[in-house]
Amino acid sequence: MICVTHDLNLARNISDTAMFLDRGVIRANDRIAMLAKHPDPEIQAFFGSEEKV
Repeated sequence: MICVTHDLNLARNISDTAMFLDRGVIRANDRIAMLAKHPDPEIQAFFGSEEKV
């Protein structure tokens, strides 16, 4: 199943992995916990921007 969302709480609850897309290009694909520690500051900021539930 593919779900497109900016709601990280929803993504954490329904997915095993997440992708970070930028202008149609997959820049990262991993578990959200790992994406929150990604070396790219933009990706890290996006996935680390909400508290884990």
